[in-house]
Amino acid sequence: MSQQKATLYSPARIDQMRTKRLSLAILTLTLCAALPANAAVGQYIAHNTPSYVAAAKNLGTEDPSKTM
Repeated sequence: MSQQKATLYSPARIDQMRTKRLSLAILTLTLCAALPANAAVGQYIAHNTPSYVAAAKNLGTEDPSKTM
């Protein structure tokens, strides 16, 4: 029984478990950081046009068959 416990909690096994937990924590933090960026999608913000865009000359529509 004690042989089985020693194998279960070997230093290599403990390092592997720590690595998995750290990877999970980093993944969770990364995903949580991305959430606020998606929270405001589709909302209109009034008076948010930069002055250089507001003063730009309208050149009309572009040919849709042109490659960008």
